[in-house]
Amino acid sequence: MIASFVLHVLFLVALLIVAWVLFLGWLVWAVLRGILRLLGLIGRGGGSGPPNRCPRFRCGASNPPAANFCRRCGTPLRVSSRWRVAA
Repeated sequence: MIASFVLHVLFLVALLIVAWVLFLGWLVWAVLRGILRLLGLIGRGGGSGPPNRCPRFRCGASNPPAANFCRRCGTPLRVSSRWRVAA
């Protein structure tokens, strides 16, 4: 009975240690990535260039350069070449 309790407590402690190590690893990575972004050594991702504006008059949301659809209303931002019909 006591051995089972001790085993359960050790398992819980081991689980908490693993969770703590994963959290600290994530925290270090997030802080390092933020510092590198502030220094301009890495970008935000999503392509480079000016933002895509939604063509819908009522929306007009600013979207990342690599976005295919508006993040606010879902309108396609550009025509894909695979949907064009060759003349």
